Amino acid sequence: MIQLFGLLNEKELKSLGEFIESPFHNKHKEVQALCHYLLKSMKLKQKKHLEAEVIFKAIYPNKKFALKDLHHLFSYLYKLVEEFIALREWQANPLPSQLALLKFYNRKKAEKNFKRLEQQSRNALDRLAYRDLNYHKMLFEINFQSYLFSESQGRKEDINLHAVSGSLDNSYCIERLKIACYQLSHKAVFKTEYEEGMLQKVIDFVEDKIEENPPVLNLYFFAYKVLYDSSDEISFRKMRTSMISEGAKIRAKDLKEVYLFAINFCIRRINSNEPEYINEVFSLYKSGLENRVFLENGLLSKWTYNNIVIAGLKLKSFEWVEGFIHDYKSYLDPMHRESSFAFNLAKFYFEKQDFKSAMPLLLQMEYDDIFHNLAAKTLLAKMYFELSEFDALDNLLNSFKVYILRNKVIGYHKENYKNFIRLSTKLMNLNMDDADKREKLLSDIQTVKILTERKWFLEKLEI
Repeated sequence: MIQLFGLLNEKELKSLGEFIESPFHNKHKEVQALCHYLLKSMKLKQKKHLEAEVIFKAIYPNKKFALKDLHHLFSYLYKLVEEFIALREWQANPLPSQLALLKFYNRKKAEKNFKRLEQQSRNALDRLAYRDLNYHKMLFEINFQSYLFSESQGRKEDINLHAVSGSLDNSYCIERLKIACYQLSHKAVFKTEYEEGMLQKVIDFVEDKIEENPPVLNLYFFAYKVLYDSSDEISFRKMRTSMISEGAKIRAKDLKEVYLFAINFCIRRINSNEPEYINEVFSLYKSGLENRVFLENGLLSKWTYNNIVIAGLKLKSFEWVEGFIHDYKSYLDPMHRESSFAFNLAKFYFEKQDFKSAMPLLLQMEYDDIFHNLAAKTLLAKMYFELSEFDALDNLLNSFKVYILRNKVIGYHKENYKNFIRLSTKLMNLNMDDADKREKLLSDIQTVKILTERKWFLEKLEI
């Protein structure tokens, strides 16, 4: 119950108290008393006020303690709180509530009320800034209710089944392609296979009427095409054009997903030895920042923060990256803010060969995330090598090896870091004048399957 209350802000908690007091929703005085007691106790932040006996005494001062009675009250209140949350969510968007009323007037055959509300609903839909999946779903629902009403009135001439089927096709195809994009993204990471179902028919249908489709439908169609085939440059360009022209008509959450689909396409091209796509990645990140699509509840993910820095540094856009690191620090979750800021600033200094500024940031910070820790150790090892501090490097690689063995949650990343440690040790001990050993290490670096720092190793061998 406390966790559920914790999902609500102060204004919503106040409204909840009023909701519980309304006899339309709740006639049980004990439930009202329990709700107000819990709301008051939450502000006090003292655990003793939330012990079962203490709560029971506050609700039933003259009754003997009975846990099952308290459980019953909590269960009833919990259902009411969920009802309150559902009602708030429903009321947040006027169109679903208008649709419910439209269905009521339809059922009651109240023609005047129905026609008035139908027109109001269409006007409200036209005023929406977004032309996304929700828009097309609502358009279908309104068209369908209009059809049902005309049929019930025996007005066959008023029935526009073309509009009904068209809006249904659009909403279904958008949703099916959206889910197909999720499936392809998931498959790329977890190698999961999915049944195709109606997907191919949807693709054929959408492709046949590409000029007539709503822009958002074509956007998801192109997104699916680039996720399916990383060589489909034409679809990627059409997707980029559509993102620019239609971005303002899509909610930030959905637009963020489309941006990530486009970024994933570019990363696959980069991994296929097409480094020019790093410019596309950087451009997409900058565009996404300008459109605020990467912010969720006003916060920027630490992973997005990291990736933007990496993209900028690869292009040596040092001035822009330094400004970004400082300007967007305040957008990071306070829990990770200082560690993410220090880590990325260290990467910035490393790329500028300013090791004296980078090293303290890595040595002084306690990173709260295991992957930040791994990346920090990798960066520190590279700096020790650059500075020829081989004793410090040897100690770090030994402790790094222990850290890898102890942490079980690294998963498939473990092989990459084990390869880094092994090859760093060989590089540190290599006599550069020994051509045979140098050639053998080169072959090892070039053929090992998983090695994110391959480019750095090759540079150290002057290849």
